[in-house]
Amino acid sequence: MLSHYWVAAGDLEKSLAASLHALELDPLDLVLISHLGWHYLHTGQYELGVEACQRAIDMDAAFFPAHIYLGQLLTQLQRYEEAVVAFERSAELSGGSTDVQGHLGLVHALAGRGRQALRLREQLVRQAKQRYVSAYHIGAIHLALGESDEAVRWLQRAISERTRFMTYIRVDPVLRPLLGERRFSQLVRQVMGQQR
Repeated sequence: MLSHYWVAAGDLEKSLAASLHALELDPLDLVLISHLGWHYLHTGQYELGVEACQRAIDMDAAFFPAHIYLGQLLTQLQRYEEAVVAFERSAELSGGSTDVQGHLGLVHALAGRGRQALRLREQLVRQAKQRYVSAYHIGAIHLALGESDEAVRWLQRAISERTRFMTYIRVDPVLRPLLGERRFSQLVRQVMGQQR
């Protein structure tokens, strides 16, 4: 999607224009509707994102990407219990995606439930020995638990593995605690160097 390119490039206005144009062409497309929620996640317009995702879910309650984006938006709104419900529903629908487990670990950490966050993080580390698990999620959980040094190490690994999540590093609300740090600027430069 063109909108993804513009988010990664940091031009959120063009991203929104591309998303809205796509919806004009196909207003009933669940991917496009839930993607609008994803867009609003990265622009900080969380309530608008919740509305978009809820619209997609109302159209098809089994469309799991809408539940993932909804959970991410609710996390940023600090509506943690609702976020957990959205992620758990997404986990059911997706067959236990490790991305969803990562988001669940993050929301538990932010909600102050460190024990659950640690359990999910360790589960992801174990699973990574048998199948692909994005280092981004492990780093994000570390960051939410206040372990920024370890988070940066995992985020560097995520860059090395070229995980899609790092493409949006400049606008990712999960990584906001690192803004202003020299280490974060270095991570951004690494990602931007890969995209050339």
